Amino acid sequence: SAKPIQLLQLLFYDRATGISRHRAIEALYGPETGIDTANNLNATVSQLRRLLRDTILPKENYIHTDIDRYSFKSSFPVQVDTEEVLSLQREASAAKGREQMELLYRLCSLYHGRFLPELDGEDWIEAARIYYQRIYRESMDQLCRMLWETRAYQKIFRLTDRAARLFPFD
Repeated sequence: SAKPIQLLQLLFYDRATGISRHRAIEALYGPETGIDTANNLNATVSQLRRLLRDTILPKENYIHTDIDRYSFKSSFPVQVDTEEVLSLQREASAAKGREQMELLYRLCSLYHGRFLPELDGEDWIEAARIYYQRIYRESMDQLCRMLWETRAYQKIFRLTDRAARLFPFD
């Protein structure tokens, strides 16, 4: 079933705070909540734990439950591209000149198109997709303006060519 993988994606996406039981149910099963969906969530958490246990990952309890929240925790570092994008955005807004350009380049290079396209139609995905697309476009605009000022037209062409391939109908 795809539900355990969707739950893992949710846990990675909200890794800093974890996700509430209610939000997990809503994201995985829709706004209709009840005993069946609560039981389904328990079964999905168990399936995910089993899937993780059957991988080559170190044997740990990755899925933690604290009162009404689920979170993913591991003894090794986990890198999530959405967290990296937000970090680069913060760093770029505080930087100036060449350093800011380099940070914006790194941010733009992390963007590979629609956020989790295999989950089209999920409400939480659509909201995140719009959010990260806006960050990418604003960063691209800023980077291109900076490159224009330095007359780096070839770099602008490469960046905008990539953007046109990511968004062919925009």
